[in-house]
Amino acid sequence: MGLKASDTAELFFSDVHIPASGLIGEEDRGLEYAKAVLPEGRLGLGAAAVVVA
Repeated sequence: MGLKASDTAELFFSDVHIPASGLIGEEDRGLEYAKAVLPEGRLGLGAAAVVVA
């Protein structure tokens, strides 16, 4: 997308243990939470692309 300052990488979190006090939201719903904010991020990127164009 032409965002040279934005690194893209694959992350692995193997054998990571988070205490219950560090949990944000409900357990096993992280992907749902991430997918819920994707449209807003895409909208922002689209607006930035129009400005740059």
